[in-house]
Amino acid sequence: MGLDLSVRRISARPPLAGAPRGAASEDALKSLTVGHVVIPLKVALSDAKVLTGRQSPLTHVDILTVEAESGVVTGNFVIREDPNVSGGRAVYTPDGSGTFNPANSLHRIDICITIAVADVYKIIGWTKAPDGGSNSFFMTIDNQPTTPATWTLPITTTYEPVEAPLKPTLSAGQHIISIYLREDGAEIDKIQLQ
Repeated sequence: MGLDLSVRRISARPPLAGAPRGAASEDALKSLTVGHVVIPLKVALSDAKVLTGRQSPLTHVDILTVEAESGVVTGNFVIREDPNVSGGRAVYTPDGSGTFNPANSLHRIDICITIAVADVYKIIGWTKAPDGGSNSFFMTIDNQPTTPATWTLPITTTYEPVEAPLKPTLSAGQHIISIYLREDGAEIDKIQLQ
């Protein structure tokens, strides 16, 4: 079975007749087609090296994207509907909801990620910062560093990819990225690990 996102159609066979309710289908997802995606690679892929056996062919791409609203949202952070962002929702702190320095653990987003391969990861947040008084967060990964890092965002009126200040070495398994309120008005749509 294939999943074709370029036409937003999903098809699958129902479980076999007479199978108990909730039984697994015989189908398995074997392919994924997307209309247009640009995926940065950690290592450049060379056709010549693959053809001559000096490099393995590309069999998978490790990129992890997590919606900010999928995390545990607490304190003054609010999830809002926005048809112009991925997933249709984003997280922000309304103007007037406070500015904190140092970080206040009551006002944060905890996003759980599961890493398949231990490695050094670059974290990219799709953020929006309407002005100089609304353009930063604090952040930690697995409660490190003990004093949360300041993540300063460029001033933008649309969501733009911004590299986070932390570039952690993560082991395989679950990790928590925490984003804390620093300046109200700052917004985040999603997090990507590359």
